[in-house]
Amino acid sequence: MTLEAQSVASYMLTHGALTFKDLDSIKSRRNERFEAAEQLLNIVKNGPYTAYVCFLDALNETGHQHVRELIETGNIQGTRRECATKLAT
Repeated sequence: MTLEAQSVASYMLTHGALTFKDLDSIKSRRNERFEAAEQLLNIVKNGPYTAYVCFLDALNETGHQHVRELIETGNIQGTRRECATKLAT
């Protein structure tokens, strides 16, 4: 599943964590999903801590809870066990 950078960015804009200029720079890459996600992450990385917190909230609110879980824990629940099972066989 790919991160929908535009929906996350729109959430962040409505909560004051991004500017219209930020959103436009992400929307301009809508045909290159990886680049749009990378642009969003660069904005969050270089922004204030509040933007990072809003980004985490946006992940939850836009159906990307698995991405938030990966950021916070380093793995997605059940993923390590499934990989270990595949490697053992």
